[in-house]
Amino acid sequence: MLPKHEEAAPEATFIGKESISVTTLANEITERTDERASVFVKIDTQGYEIEVLKGMGDAAGRVDAIQLEVSLVPLYENAPLIEDVFAYMRSIGFYPHWISQGFSEGESGQLLQIDAFFFRSKT
Repeated sequence: MLPKHEEAAPEATFIGKESISVTTLANEITERTDERASVFVKIDTQGYEIEVLKGMGDAAGRVDAIQLEVSLVPLYENAPLIEDVFAYMRSIGFYPHWISQGFSEGESGQLLQIDAFFFRSKT
């Protein structure tokens, strides 16, 4: 997390580490959904959204909509910004459908993040 994020949200400070198991989004989609299911994916991974999306592989064809937390300014080291995320989503066949205000800096009111909802292109 970069200083800009800590300044805007001091309650989101680093407090420790945890060990977790990691899998791919493709694995989760195929194991947890029926092939006829309408799949909605929400990803909030503090700047690793594109890496998680890359893990969809062929299962991306089973996903109808995706919600992502997207930064407008650098908040996490080496994390993509809005233009990178939108370009990647278009490259895999998803287009922005709706945007919700995420979090902003209290003092200046500058919008720092949004929640972006993408739908699979029907064409």
